[in-house]
Amino acid sequence: MRVYRKSARPRSAICSDVRLARKRGCRIDPTDTNVALSRPHVALMKMGGRTMAGWIIVAPEASKTKRELAAWVHRATAFAGTLPPK
Repeated sequence: MRVYRKSARPRSAICSDVRLARKRGCRIDPTDTNVALSRPHVALMKMGGRTMAGWIIVAPEASKTKRELAAWVHRATAFAGTLPPK
């Protein structure tokens, strides 16, 4: 599994390749979920049979170029910067 990690202050955001599905999972601001889902090739991530706002799957078609992938990583990193330290 490839993991893209970009630090944001003391926290970090992660977009990872989900090996079997060949899709990228990202955690974004839950209030931005509907905006992200309006883009092609983006869906809610299922974990344990449930979906949660802010957890999305980005298909390879939505992040073919480095610029497109960087936009998703930036979005996840921006959200991680708002989270309190653990």
